Amino acid sequence: MLALKNNFPNAKIYGEEIREGFIAPCFFVKVLEPTETQMLGTRYLREYPFDVHYFPRQENNNEEMNDIADQLFRVLEYVTLANGDLLHGIKMYYEIVDGVLHFFVTFNVSLRIIETIDSMGDITIIEKLKEVM
Repeated sequence: MLALKNNFPNAKIYGEEIREGFIAPCFFVKVLEPTETQMLGTRYLREYPFDVHYFPRQENNNEEMNDIADQLFRVLEYVTLANGDLLHGIKMYYEIVDGVLHFFVTFNVSLRIIETIDSMGDITIIEKLKEVM
């Protein structure tokens, strides 16, 4: 959403839901069905597919939607997260359905799960020296 905001400052960006009476142009970002695959040991690969909806200024303006789609290929190719990490957008394609642009992109994230082990508790050790004569 930050990449959209930085590249399309005049468009409103919605991440949860679009209420009736929204003002176009605007984007609606929807996470589709994320998946997680275990790779090796505690390493995992998560795939986050997104459907970025774009509602044009004028209804059914195919020229505007195709232009925005062309821009989204570049804007979403690499996105920077708030912590500075860079993600590469893959599987990018788009379609126009009922006057709305749907731009699909997937971001993969590699994870390593670090498990914390609880300590067993406290132990008391009493030491005595034995006198040797």
